[in-house]
Amino acid sequence: DDPNVAVGDNLRMDLCITVPPETKVGGEIGKMKIEGGKYAVARFELTGKDFPKAWDWVYGQWLPNSGYQPDDNPCFELYAGAPVEGNYVIDICVPVKPM
Repeated sequence: DDPNVAVGDNLRMDLCITVPPETKVGGEIGKMKIEGGKYAVARFELTGKDFPKAWDWVYGQWLPNSGYQPDDNPCFELYAGAPVEGNYVIDICVPVKPM
């Protein structure tokens, strides 16, 4: 655990990898499909403690001024690779539709 990152009691998270459609799952492991559509994608280079600020910028700054609103599909983070010296390169992907 990173002591610089606060995790709330209501945090809900799925960790996903791409698998072939015929992949069998069971127990606590499930499958989900992320539907296609229009997504706003914002790339960030950040440290673990900066994730909340990045999400706040997307939803608090960019989205209200974009002419778009969130769509019903889930939003997600896409990692460009493993962190290097504690620095991450991520895309925050938010499904959007016109206002």
